[in-house]
Amino acid sequence: MEKVASLMVLSGGFQPLPLDLLLKDRTIRSKITSVSENPYDELLVKLASIWQAAGEKPPLPMPIQVSPDFSLKIASMQINKIVRRLELWASKKEELSEKLERLEAILILMRALKERSLNLEDLFDTKYLVPIFAKASDDNFRRLVDSSEEAPLLIEPLLSRGGNTWFLGLTAPGYEEGAQKLLESLYCKKFSLKDLQQELRGNVEESISKRIENLKRAISGLEKASSMLLEQNREYFINLYSTIYTMQRVYELCRGRGELKDLYILSGWIPEDILERVRPDLERLAPQTVIHVEEVKAIPYSGIKVPTLLKNLPFVRAFQDVVALYSLPSYGEMDPSFLVAITFCLFFGFMFGDVG
Repeated sequence: MEKVASLMVLSGGFQPLPLDLLLKDRTIRSKITSVSENPYDELLVKLASIWQAAGEKPPLPMPIQVSPDFSLKIASMQINKIVRRLELWASKKEELSEKLERLEAILILMRALKERSLNLEDLFDTKYLVPIFAKASDDNFRRLVDSSEEAPLLIEPLLSRGGNTWFLGLTAPGYEEGAQKLLESLYCKKFSLKDLQQELRGNVEESISKRIENLKRAISGLEKASSMLLEQNREYFINLYSTIYTMQRVYELCRGRGELKDLYILSGWIPEDILERVRPDLERLAPQTVIHVEEVKAIPYSGIKVPTLLKNLPFVRAFQDVVALYSLPSYGEMDPSFLVAITFCLFFGFMFGDVG
């Protein structure tokens, strides 16, 4: 069945048709079963994550001839091994980024307090005030300042850099929970001053700066690792991606087929010239396959029209799925893919204020 479906995919002109539309006998239809899961869907997503981890878009997959030695089990093991490595790098990068963010916050607070002739211990000496140290985007910080005018919360900006603002806040003990909710509503990142105080013990500004630089180099190395992995194995990954895509399409066709005991049925539309071209291959690769050509008039359900085979340039071809999403044009009708491609880009360009 896989060989038949593979030939249909590679032919480029096969359009599946549900078996329910071809069988009049309800008793036979009730005995036909279909596969519901496609084992290649998840593998295709995992493979795409390799390009995403390197900051690139996955290539445009094209159906290719799959080697007879191809194995789903081996391919799954290879892909999962690569993905686990990427997940490990991503997890390590996230961990180092958290440490970097905390150390940068310590350095910013240390320098800000030094400029004001204060130290961290002075913040804990206040009996009637609760200190808050946090970071927010510049827009959210402005919203926080506006909101603090109607609340017992004093905000002092310490540093604004890279679209973010670090700030120190003072509030009354009874309003600490309300201040916390206000910060959370504006997606502020709050730092524990007690944890920062422990981190500061025995660390001077120069020591913290060195640790920050080391963390930045480590994070940069992890970011480059994903790109290097892709660059060193690009041809292999592209071939594997196209292979998995082809098998995903094959199983998509197999999922639409029917099983009746040991009989597998695949139904659909195919142009006559393509059928004659693939018929010898079917007889050679799947000798037990029987091809039955049904006349449209003999189909038990009325209203079925022969679809049009969509053939377009690469740019327009990307919009064929949009056309197919609604309905394929019937035989003899105009293919609207080119019109959809032009109007789609034009109207979305107007919507986002960027035509072209």
